[in-house]
Amino acid sequence: MSAKREVSAPIQSLNITSYNIRGLEGKQNNKEFIKYLRNFDVYILLETHTLPNAPVIEDFEKQQPDFDFLHWKDATKVFRRGRGIGGCIIGIRKSLKEFGISHSTVEPNGFKLLQLRMGDKKLNIVPLYIHTIGWDEEFEPVKKAFENKETPIDNVIVMGDVNIRIGEIKQPVEPNPCVANTNGRLSHDKKRKNGSKFLSFCADNKLQILNGLTHGDSEGSYTYFSAIGNSTIDLAAVSHNLMASVIDFKVDKPEEGQTRHGSDHLPICLQMDLSFLRNSQHCTKRFDIGLGNKGRGSNYCS
Repeated sequence: MSAKREVSAPIQSLNITSYNIRGLEGKQNNKEFIKYLRNFDVYILLETHTLPNAPVIEDFEKQQPDFDFLHWKDATKVFRRGRGIGGCIIGIRKSLKEFGISHSTVEPNGFKLLQLRMGDKKLNIVPLYIHTIGWDEEFEPVKKAFENKETPIDNVIVMGDVNIRIGEIKQPVEPNPCVANTNGRLSHDKKRKNGSKFLSFCADNKLQILNGLTHGDSEGSYTYFSAIGNSTIDLAAVSHNLMASVIDFKVDKPEEGQTRHGSDHLPICLQMDLSFLRNSQHCTKRFDIGLGNKGRGSNYCS
């Protein structure tokens, strides 16, 4: 049983992860996997391979009573036999509501986002999974949604397996506490594939890529591992105006081995200071926080 502690102070930060898990089947009852997810307030699970109404989904959700779930995207069955392809499930910690933070699915310009709200302030989270095959076609709806300036999408966090390689392409960098590499981002992955297209998208929408920029990922770690080579294809980017609220970003490496939980990807983790979102009248309630192998109240990304 996890330890409990009582907290009366306002919630200070939000921990978010995007994790290509390489299939949910077999992980729904994995205690280590479930415990790991409890470190986060919002987790985006990609490549779940779950078809609509798959029994594994119900089994998984039973293990996570402290979370609300959004079945963001079902996997698709391309072949008659075999597993589904793709799939995304999002978990959101229920106790965020105790601090007046609500969540909803919104579709500005016909594009689906996860929106967190506190009073009249909002944070838009864009979970992305873009297939390698047909990349331009899949990314086009994302671009079009952001191009519509009549309904601007602001206060944005983009996270996911984007399946592009940006090498060490630089962006202009403003000084902020989270920034380790003031001369621009670094990366172990030196290759580029569709990188310039994603960089143009970020420049057009004033988004800062965090991989290889922050103290938690100052060297630009690989996020994907395979027999033919490693790459950095899981990326996070935030609106320029949110950079001062980024506490840290990291690629979460295990203590042993390259990856964990049977995945070939590593989770990317973002910790945000909520001062820009907080409305003090909602932030004085008490509630108990369960502590896993790392406490929810800890600086998880440091």
